[in-house]
Amino acid sequence: MKCKAKTKSGKRCGMSAMKNSDFCYMHNPETQLEAKSFQRKGGKHKVYVINPENVVQDKRIKFDNATDVREFLTGMINDVMQGKIDVRVCTSINYLLNTVLKSLEISEIEKKLKELENKVGIESDNEADNILNFTGW
Repeated sequence: MKCKAKTKSGKRCGMSAMKNSDFCYMHNPETQLEAKSFQRKGGKHKVYVINPENVVQDKRIKFDNATDVREFLTGMINDVMQGKIDVRVCTSINYLLNTVLKSLEISEIEKKLKELENKVGIESDNEADNILNFTGW
């Protein structure tokens, strides 16, 4: 059975009601104070501020190849395991690193394509046009 309480927006709460109650844990009058306490504590833990001591100032990280990315990821994993960096920050950085890896992959394909063009005598400034023309599209 669903909780009978209404949310701030006026919609019915979507949580399941507690056993022998018409309300969920958050809306049950008997557990509401405790639930609000947990909610406040959870909110405090949710906020993550990067500690300036853990940030190298004025240092740009450069990734020239997949090995650089792997080494950085390994360091990040160790930092997460040691509690030096929040898992959510690591997740965000990992997403960005996947973009870096894709960019490195595309750069390598462009380099190989340029080598092939040079071998077959195709000269172009626009690799995309050459790909389309070369494949017959």
